[in-house]
Amino acid sequence: MVSQSRMCRLLLLALLLSTGTRQALGQAGNQRPLPAKFEVDLRGEPKSRNLLLRGEGVIWEDAGARVSLPGGQGPQRASGLATDFGVEGDFDIIFAYEVIKAEKPDKGYGNGASLYVPIDQKSNNAASMARRITTNGNTIFVSARTQLNSKGVGRAMPSNASKGKMRIERIGKTARFSCMEGDEPDFKILHEIEFSDVPIAYVQVGGNPGGGEGALEIRLLALSIRAERLPGFGGVQAAGGPEPAEEVQRSWTWLYLGGGIAAVFMLLIVILIVSFLLLRGRVAGAKTNAKGSADQSASNQTPVSFVCTECDKPIRVKATAAGKKIKCPHCGHVAAAPGKVRA
Repeated sequence: MVSQSRMCRLLLLALLLSTGTRQALGQAGNQRPLPAKFEVDLRGEPKSRNLLLRGEGVIWEDAGARVSLPGGQGPQRASGLATDFGVEGDFDIIFAYEVIKAEKPDKGYGNGASLYVPIDQKSNNAASMARRITTNGNTIFVSARTQLNSKGVGRAMPSNASKGKMRIERIGKTARFSCMEGDEPDFKILHEIEFSDVPIAYVQVGGNPGGGEGALEIRLLALSIRAERLPGFGGVQAAGGPEPAEEVQRSWTWLYLGGGIAAVFMLLIVILIVSFLLLRGRVAGAKTNAKGSADQSASNQTPVSFVCTECDKPIRVKATAAGKKIKCPHCGHVAAAPGKVRA
C-alpha cells in the first residue's frame, strides 16, 4: 500500500508544478493586460530595425551597445538608441545598463545612464529616469517629470552598483519610477507622480552627460517595452495581416492558454500516478489475502492420518474429523483422531 506521507509528497509535487507554471507566466511583472510587447537584447550585433541611433559614440559590442563620450570638449548631448514607434495606453518599460565610467561633472545636472519617455520633445513634456553622478560626487537614481515653463518634479535615491535596471510604468495617468541594482531580486519604487495618458512619442535609452563635459562610457544591455498598443511597431505588414499589437495579443493569449493546459496536464499525470500506486497496492494486498485464504482452505482439506492404538493399523479420515472420536475400520476400537476440534 502507498503510505500517506508518500501521497502527500506526490500531491505537493503537483502543487509545485502548477505554481511554477504560473510564476513562469507571471515573471514579466504586474498582471495588467499589456498585450503589445517589444523586447531586445542589445548585446552583440543590432537585432532590431526598430531602434535608431541618437547622437554619437554608439558602438555595437558583444557585451552590449557601448556609448562612449570622451568629455572635455564642451557640453555634450545625450547619445544612445531610440525606438521608431510610439507607445499608447498603460505601459511598462525596463532598461538594463552597465556604467563603465562616469566622470564627476563640474556643471550640469549629472552624468550617467538614462531612460527617457517623451510625450512631446519640443515642449519638454516628458518623464525620465537616470542613474547619475552629480557635481558633488554623489551617485544617485533620479526621477523627473518635466513640462514646458515649469520646474521639474522628481525624487532621488542613492545608487551603489554600476550595473542595474531602471523602470517606468504608466497606470492610467500615474507614472511610477523604480530601480534594481546588482543581484537585487525586486524593483524598489522611487517615486509616483501624476503624468498623462496621452501617447508617448518614442522611448530613448543611453548616456546623458546632463549638460556637463565629463567623460562617460556605459553599456546598454537590454530594453523591454510592454504596452496596450505600440503604434508603428512591426514594419511592413502583409496585406490583410493583423496589426502588431493584435498579433502580440494573440501570442500572449495562446501562451497563457498553453501554460494553463500544461499545468492541468501535469496535475492529471500526478493524480494518475497516485491512483496507479494506490490500485497496485490494493491488488497486491488482495493477492496476499487470497493466497492466505487458499493456504488456509488447503490446510482445512488435508486428510488426517494416524495409527490405531489397539491394532496398530493406519486410519485415514477427513480433516473435518480432527479431534473427534473415530471407530477403527479394522478392529472396531474407538479412539480420538489427532488435531483440534473444529468449531
